[in-house]
Amino acid sequence: MLKDWLNNSKRVQDSPLRPYLRTFATSLTDEGYTDLTVKSKLWFLADFGQWLPKSNLSLRNLNEQRVEPFFSKNKRRVGRGDSRTLQQFLDHLRKGAIIPDRKPIPDKSPFADILSRYEKHLRSERGLVTATIIGYQPFVRTFLVERFRERPFSLRRLKPSDISDFVLRHGRTMGVKRAQLMTTAFRSFLRFLFQNGELQTDLALSVPTVAD
Repeated sequence: MLKDWLNNSKRVQDSPLRPYLRTFATSLTDEGYTDLTVKSKLWFLADFGQWLPKSNLSLRNLNEQRVEPFFSKNKRRVGRGDSRTLQQFLDHLRKGAIIPDRKPIPDKSPFADILSRYEKHLRSERGLVTATIIGYQPFVRTFLVERFRERPFSLRRLKPSDISDFVLRHGRTMGVKRAQLMTTAFRSFLRFLFQNGELQTDLALSVPTVAD
């Protein structure tokens, strides 16, 4: 079990971040991450915690800018998804008032407008609560970033395989409930695009189902 692993993992127990890793693990489990994925994230954060005193950084002074040197100096040790893990951890610390809230940065990405309009659609037309909207947004944003990272931003170029490939690739790292939330978010977003003329076909039908 994850709890026993936390108690017996020397790397976690020796980490300067140990008091916060347990609560972070609980939050990840509540979000639907599998035990294997949680362990992987905690191992990475335990290594990151060992780097902090070597860089004369205190936990309470952490922010996105101050952790950048860790990634530039440890390129061979940093894996795919580790930057996302660290962002999740910083957000977790902010929720607990351990570190200060970050100052909002204007979103200048090419898909900022569509995400803003989608959020307004969820609030005004669908009447969804903030917690649900916050739950949907990360999936949609990550998909757009991955799909259009090195390509011109054009929603009309989306194909059913883009959706199914993303869901199958990321779904492997999630528990059932979180994977189901991801597919629900995609169906909602794709129907919004279709209803507003951004897509010529309803790609919501191409989103795979997640069995219980």
